[in-house]
Amino acid sequence: MMGVLRAVTFLVILSTSAARLSLASDCANVDLHTLPDSPLLQIPVYDQDGTELCYGYVASQLVNYHRMKQDKIPLSQGIHPIYAAWTFKKFLLEAGSTDLSLRRGSTRSVVTTLKFEDQCLMQDADACLAEGAHYTPHASQAELLQMIEHYWENRTLEGRMRNRYKSPEACESPALKEWLKIYTAGQASTLDSLGKIFESCEKSKRPVELPALKVLNRGSDERLQKAVRSSLSSGEPLAMSVCASYLKDRSFPDQGFNKAEKEETRIEGYKNGADCGAHAALIVGQKMIGGQCHTLVRSSWGSRWRGTTEGPHVQCACKDSQGVYQEICPEDADLVPGSVVQYLGCWYPSEELMGRVYEIEHF
Repeated sequence: MMGVLRAVTFLVILSTSAARLSLASDCANVDLHTLPDSPLLQIPVYDQDGTELCYGYVASQLVNYHRMKQDKIPLSQGIHPIYAAWTFKKFLLEAGSTDLSLRRGSTRSVVTTLKFEDQCLMQDADACLAEGAHYTPHASQAELLQMIEHYWENRTLEGRMRNRYKSPEACESPALKEWLKIYTAGQASTLDSLGKIFESCEKSKRPVELPALKVLNRGSDERLQKAVRSSLSSGEPLAMSVCASYLKDRSFPDQGFNKAEKEETRIEGYKNGADCGAHAALIVGQKMIGGQCHTLVRSSWGSRWRGTTEGPHVQCACKDSQGVYQEICPEDADLVPGSVVQYLGCWYPSEELMGRVYEIEHF
């Protein structure tokens, strides 16, 4: 019996070691920030700030990167994340959905919608949203969206908004509220409000031509890693659906997603009962760090996001005060005032990360 147990243990160790070697050998060793004229250095690091709009921010970045790289369009003519999410939710509403909020969605569904729903130019969508922001001084677009949801849907404030305003009444902007009531004829809907805000965008709407989006949501971690290497090596980022809990705490366990290639999807075969906290983010690089393959993750949690807040820390990429990109920012960079302008993403061990990813999409 002991001999059998030793043999089984040896095979498990051998299998695990082989998987690690496979992930390491498939490491792309590409950082899209360092490519000539990289769109990533022009596309901002967004901050969803409690709006649960990660799917919209990721979809717009995936599409804008591709079009800026292939079609040479400027970012000002790209897709606006809030407008893209609104278009998607409006399409669902017309198809019978009762969801009047922008919260929660699918990156690939937004990209699919972009192919047959004309889009407002980034610069024009920004101008439309600026009118609403005029009534909420110093508020970002994400904060404006939260205030609209707070008024119409009684949403709880999240992120920085929750810290800034200690009670729901404290965030009242009478001017914004009155403007919204007049603008929407009193219709209590976030989608209706945004429809009115984006009304002047109609004249600039244009079709978006995109190649087929490749979706991988079945199979082993190694299969996902091969797709990551292939896409990065061709100069394209990937969108991923990942456990938010892991991005914040690396000790969050491997989720035991289904790894069979021809059965249920990885998430359908999900057997772990822990709350994964689904999140959409971008994969924009891979490299060997300390003899181990690491993947560069760009989230939509703002330019001060430095990866994990609990458990083992991660290293991050940044742009310094001189505008110079650094693949790995010094750990004590924040101790020197003004030395770091923004963080652009963080490096996670690829083997760990793939065990917490249940879908990737790329062009």
